[in-house]
Amino acid sequence: MGTKERRREQFVNPELSCFVHVRMSRSLIECAESSVKLCFSGRRGTEENWISSHTLAVVLLTAAAFEAWVNESLFSSTSLGEKFRRDFKRIASMETVEQRYRGLVKIASGREPDASALGLLMLLRNEIAHYLPRPVKNGVPEWLSELDNQDLFLRLAESPADDLVYGQKLESFKLARWATETAAHAADALAAALNANPRGIRIAYADEFHRLSDAART
Repeated sequence: MGTKERRREQFVNPELSCFVHVRMSRSLIECAESSVKLCFSGRRGTEENWISSHTLAVVLLTAAAFEAWVNESLFSSTSLGEKFRRDFKRIASMETVEQRYRGLVKIASGREPDASALGLLMLLRNEIAHYLPRPVKNGVPEWLSELDNQDLFLRLAESPADDLVYGQKLESFKLARWATETAAHAADALAAALNANPRGIRIAYADEFHRLSDAART
């Protein structure tokens, strides 16, 4: 059994592990906030979008914080009753963050959430975390064209020959702002679903994601 499978086995079967449950998402959000501040240190005047290498850290840390938060919320949801305990292993075994997010929201609310923006965030995270230097037609991969349509990638010229290369475009600050807003909106939906439980137990908090999002709008 590889490391990935062993880690998942320890999460899915916590009785096999000896651990202290800490909120790693909180620390990751704090790191993301620090990176947001560094992004603004390179801003010139009131420009809406600019290139900052710290954008990469904001996107990576925000995505990592959200994944940790979903896993923490899933773990905590077992305190809400048999329904959650029964489906814990099934949801925890799902491969992607989006799948675990959708599964948890659905079991809590009975509704299938729109996780399309979250899916884009994870695709963007992967482009940075597993960066591959390569020629990209039209400047942006087609699976991120929706972000390009929202004018989140900085373009300096209409002609590809005179424009930024793809690796530089990934440093566009608007991507950092969008990432924090996407995480905050998704966290809102899951927190609302989980906290609406009949026991009145508040187990999920989206406040810290909103603080991060507010920092990126300053």
